[in-house]
Amino acid sequence: MVNILKSFLNHFKVAIAIFLFFCFCTGCSQNEHNSKRITVSFYPIYVATLNLVKGLNLEAANISGTHSGCLHDFVLQVEDMKKIEKSSVFIINGANMEPFMTKITSEIPKIKIIDSSQGIPLIEDRSSHNHGNKEHEHGKNPHIWLSVKNHIKQVQNISKGLREAFSENSEKICENEKEYIEKLNKLDSDGEAQLKDIKDKNVVTFHSAFDYFASDYGLKVICSVDYEPNVELSAKKIAKTVQKIKDFNVRYLIVETNYSGNSAQAIAKETNAKILFLNPITCGENEPESYLTAMRENFKELASKLN
Repeated sequence: MVNILKSFLNHFKVAIAIFLFFCFCTGCSQNEHNSKRITVSFYPIYVATLNLVKGLNLEAANISGTHSGCLHDFVLQVEDMKKIEKSSVFIINGANMEPFMTKITSEIPKIKIIDSSQGIPLIEDRSSHNHGNKEHEHGKNPHIWLSVKNHIKQVQNISKGLREAFSENSEKICENEKEYIEKLNKLDSDGEAQLKDIKDKNVVTFHSAFDYFASDYGLKVICSVDYEPNVELSAKKIAKTVQKIKDFNVRYLIVETNYSGNSAQAIAKETNAKILFLNPITCGENEPESYLTAMRENFKELASKLN
């Protein structure tokens, strides 16, 4: 009986040891998994990150998900805060695109933040947005990713931050950075070649997202018509825009592909201006080539319509 009891205790000890071993390993795996997690604030930054971590055991998540516009009105959810808290780094567009950064830095003070806008000269944002009954002035224009040249700098900033956070993967991240920037440089030079002979350079835009883009490729934004999604422009604003178009003999309205209102059509009808649809690249496929594809379509739309 004593021998049976000893045998049972020995087996029990072995079982406990095995159980503790697996618990320890699982805990290690979980910690390692968390240490490899990257959270990103915004779609174009997410796509850039996908290119930089390609082939690595690093997990990137975009908290704004399928949100189709800029982040001016984006509200963080509890789930978003949990994702950020479990991550090693949080990558942002910067330039005041993310209105929720004070909440993150106060509640998750230890999170490493990579600001992709570092060192990029910002232009004035001539637009304003109505939030309820309050008009909010943005100051500086945060839509820097729509300049390919600026986006290259964003990629470099993100790469630098990732190499600091994941030094063991520095060589591969550097290799990915070089490969992606080569593609972006070609994209930029192809765009310049397609648009260099444009004669009608005056445009009116719906939303100030394309100011950096226009500056890169020789377009002149006469004015930017701000609007709220699902809210039509007032008759006064339409009349003011129509007059501006006539004063400067503007023939083209640039509208975002996700625009769903009727005001642009009303202005076009009143002025005989043509509507051009450009992709602001604020949402799309979660694929490394998505930014390149969308920007090529933008170049194609302009080159085929402007003369």
